[in-house]
Amino acid sequence: MKRYSVAAVFLLSAVIILLMPVRVFSSDMNGEERLEAILRSVSPPQLVYPNNTVVRIVRNEPVRFQWVLSSEPLVFIDYIEFSLYRGKELAKGNLIFSKRFPKTVSMLEISPSAFSDNQVYTWLIRQVFLRGDRSNERLAVFMVLKKSKR
Repeated sequence: MKRYSVAAVFLLSAVIILLMPVRVFSSDMNGEERLEAILRSVSPPQLVYPNNTVVRIVRNEPVRFQWVLSSEPLVFIDYIEFSLYRGKELAKGNLIFSKRFPKTVSMLEISPSAFSDNQVYTWLIRQVFLRGDRSNERLAVFMVLKKSKR
């Protein structure tokens, strides 16, 4: 993986900020306010699969989760937060898996043993920016059906 110096990242960030649409900024904004406006305008990630569907688990194959980050500059994103819940409520007691991933990761496989037959699950991801701010979360609900071996 290619590494860039802090100065190069700063310069790239400055160029990106200058090239952002003018409508995002007000002439009365200071640098902190402009960055805040940029972070608020970043689109949340898009969920690819599973997305409001039925997942059929056959032959103990893992369940694959896929997402795409926003098309905004990745330089602002520090990492991705992934969470998986049993049911539709995002309560702490329903959380069965949570992990941080580098911004370059866009897929995760989870063992079928983590899932029960005929159960609804909710998964979500959000982008966490370098300052610690978070994007809006994207979530999807899906149902798992396990097929027995034949």
